[in-house]
Amino acid sequence: MKKNLVITMVLMITLTAIPSVAQEEIVISGIAGSVTHKSLSEVLKEAYKRIGITMIYKVNPSARSLLLANNGTVDGEVSRVPAMMKQYTNLRVVPVNLHTSRVSALSADKKISIDGWGTLKPYRIGHITGLKLIEAKTQDMRVTAATNYDQLFRMLDAERLDIVVGIRMDALQSFTKLRNAKEIQLKEILVLEPPLHIVENIHLLHKKHEDLIPKLTSVLQEMEKEGQIKKILDDFEANYLR
Repeated sequence: MKKNLVITMVLMITLTAIPSVAQEEIVISGIAGSVTHKSLSEVLKEAYKRIGITMIYKVNPSARSLLLANNGTVDGEVSRVPAMMKQYTNLRVVPVNLHTSRVSALSADKKISIDGWGTLKPYRIGHITGLKLIEAKTQDMRVTAATNYDQLFRMLDAERLDIVVGIRMDALQSFTKLRNAKEIQLKEILVLEPPLHIVENIHLLHKKHEDLIPKLTSVLQEMEKEGQIKKILDDFEANYLR
């Protein structure tokens, strides 16, 4: 009897110690310093949650983020321009536009006027390494590439650049932070119009997760109809960019 009681107690302790089945996790990379990627990661976390997956967001420099996603070290990337992804053959598109961003040229020189990519050619241009669309459009121009927008605006402040080209919201957030912290002398920056490109932000998954694409597509379309994507992005902007 005592032996049976001991066995029963051991079994109960063992069963109690076994954790419940953990929810599946997925690691999605984004560009370090990108407000756009940070905000869209909140949208994706909700989408993955709805299909029973916990999404972990990790940031990396732009070029590295894309390489890690393509080689499967991480499970995917927040978003890229699909047309520029042809060489990254291991990545698959989730065909829902999460948000539309503007690629813009920014300058402190009020005399500069642009109208399309070709009109940038006379100027010294700075952009972030790994933004494939911008790299392709400026490849025959005088270009300086940097890891982040902070570096670019410091170069613009030192008159080593004429123009910074990048995602408008990300660039403005970086400039505002540096100006407010008095890390640069510039008091204002001009967003040159018209935008150079309108970018659809499309989520990318490594091919090993191709089976998730129909589920994610359906959930993201549902969130869009509900107005949930807009709400998440609006709430993020209100809290993060104030």
